[in-house]
Amino acid sequence: MKLFEEKVCTKIGKLFHHILDLSVEFKKHNCKFPCPGNGAFVVNHMIRIIECYIDCFKPKHADADEIKIPNDIEDKLINALIYSAIWGIGGALDEFTADKYDLFLQELINGEDVREKYSLDMGPDGAEKYPAMKIATKIGEMKSLYDLYFDMEDMRWTHWLQTVPKYVVNKDDSYL
Repeated sequence: MKLFEEKVCTKIGKLFHHILDLSVEFKKHNCKFPCPGNGAFVVNHMIRIIECYIDCFKPKHADADEIKIPNDIEDKLINALIYSAIWGIGGALDEFTADKYDLFLQELINGEDVREKYSLDMGPDGAEKYPAMKIATKIGEMKSLYDLYFDMEDMRWTHWLQTVPKYVVNKDDSYL
């Protein structure tokens, strides 16, 4: 069963591989993980995060009402894909190399030729298979992608500190 139109699936699939393949090659030479493991676990992390975003479009049981797919599903999935790369790959990196990946991913999103800039070996047809391309997102200005959360319902990126109300200590409360 397909949840989304074939053209949306094809576009998101290609973008997934574009981001993932370049990210995995970059992290292989420029980043470290705090625990030993192989690169396949970051693919699993990305898929699990994307699953969290698309779960609301899956029927919960066989006789469930048909779920309406929004007209902007492609935009929603592109932004969810970026979020999954931030945390599926970047969230697994150690504190000393995570900033390198943050900068790399920002450059990738903004359409810089990261393959050339970082001398990523993407095979003999790497230039054709992984061209520099700007990825249309709703991110806007930011210092670090790690500071942001993608709210699919409101279709916007929000700083993590703005996702919860500001906590104010009540000076009249007793603490013990």
